[in-house]
This record gives sequence, C-alpha cells and structure tokens, in this order.
Amino acid sequence: MIRILLIIGFNLFILKLTAQNFAIQGGYGISNFHNKGSYKYQPIMVYNAGIYYMKHLDKNFLNYAIELNYEKKGGDKLWTTPNNVYHNADYITLTGLVGIDLNKTSINIGGYVGYLTALDISYDPDGDVRADYRQIDSGLAFNVLQELFPIHDKMNLAVKIQTSYGLRNVVGLFAPPSTRSWKNYTATLGLALQFGK
Repeated sequence: MIRILLIIGFNLFILKLTAQNFAIQGGYGISNFHNKGSYKYQPIMVYNAGIYYMKHLDKNFLNYAIELNYEKKGGDKLWTTPNNVYHNADYITLTGLVGIDLNKTSINIGGYVGYLTALDISYDPDGDVRADYRQIDSGLAFNVLQELFPIHDKMNLAVKIQTSYGLRNVVGLFAPPSTRSWKNYTATLGLALQFGK
C-alpha cells in the first residue's frame, strides 16, 4: 500500500515540477484523539513535511490541490489512569482539496487518506491496542494558504494553516471497548516554498 501511495505521489508531483504552484511545505502544531467514553487525551506537539501541487482555474478564482505529506499524530496523558500514556503515530498522507482564491489567499477543503508507517505506545501491557491499530486513517482536511512575498523569480514564500478531522477509528473492532472510537485531529501552522508561479 505504501508503495502505491509513493508511486501516485511521484506521478502527481514530480512530473509537475515546472507547473504553477508546486511547493515544498512543513509545519508544526498539535494533534489529539479521544473517544466518546471516559478516556480523554491531551494534545501533543507534532510536525509534518511534504509537497503539494495546486492548479488555479477559472481565471485564478477556483483551484484544486493534491498533497503528499509525512505526518505525526497522537495524544498524551490519559487522565483516568495514574500512568503517563502516550500514542505517537507516523503516517504517509495523500490529500485531495478544492477551493477558492481570494487575491493571494487560497482556502481549500477536501479529504485525506493516511497509511500508518510507525507506532509508539508507552503503556499497552496486554498488547491489544497495538495489535489492533488500523493501518489506514481517513477524514476531512481544511487548509488556508497566504502568500507572503517573492524570494526569487518564480519562487514565493507562503504561510499555511493545515487542519484535519479524522472520520475513521484508528483502533479496530477487536480492541478494548474504551478504544473503539478514537479518531485523529490535527492543526499545524507552517511555511511553504512555492515554485513555478
């Protein structure tokens, strides 16, 4: 599965290096997940890094974008136990977005699919949560991109807000009942280096 994601990303991005609004991006922010029961987590600090391609349509009013990112997600400090419990999960995420352009600001909404590549759980004595952690995460994405200033000919610096709202439980049906409704939530602020505009 991860090979398929990487191949898709390569074809969508690398072949568009000279096209309008290819960019390298990175951000830093918070991630959290919780369920509907008594188990509540606090946010952890996370980061992401990746590339995206944005195409402007209809005389630069409408646009669509495709992103391929490496992201960290998870939560920390389970409040209902004396143990300091944290979950750190690494994902390769493919995101598709549509949006509008307002002068130098782009507002986009869409969906994402993430593939779990690494998992670190500090307290799982029975191993049941780790064993039933799902490989695929998916949900909604919302981004705001604001161009700042040109750095060089056909090269611009932009600031970007990225948020995601998970719709899929990251722990499967065979895990303990208290973990069956966990979904990922993230919000990051970062910079993007745009090429080809």
